[in-house]
Amino acid sequence: FLEGFEPLDHEQVVTHTRNNGFYGCNLEEVVNLYRPKRLICAGVSSAYVVESTVRHAADVGYDTWVVSDACSTATLEQHNAALRAMELIATVATKDEVLNSFAK
Repeated sequence: FLEGFEPLDHEQVVTHTRNNGFYGCNLEEVVNLYRPKRLICAGVSSAYVVESTVRHAADVGYDTWVVSDACSTATLEQHNAALRAMELIATVATKDEVLNSFAK
């Protein structure tokens, strides 16, 4: 972890090795411990890891959100295409929109 971004002692760290963040690791177990009302996804790469993880999350019934300005991929064109695809199965919103949604 980069200095200043280390997990706190009580925070769980899940390491995945595939495009789907749920595949081959204990992410689903960790998420289910907290019984979230929604699952918020962000990261690199929008067109591979984020999209694969979002598709899995939607398939198993999570209310899935994608933070559009907290994701990236090789090109802006690929990023925008991935966001358009994910809009069909998840809520795609900016970080400010996501944060504001908690105030409701």
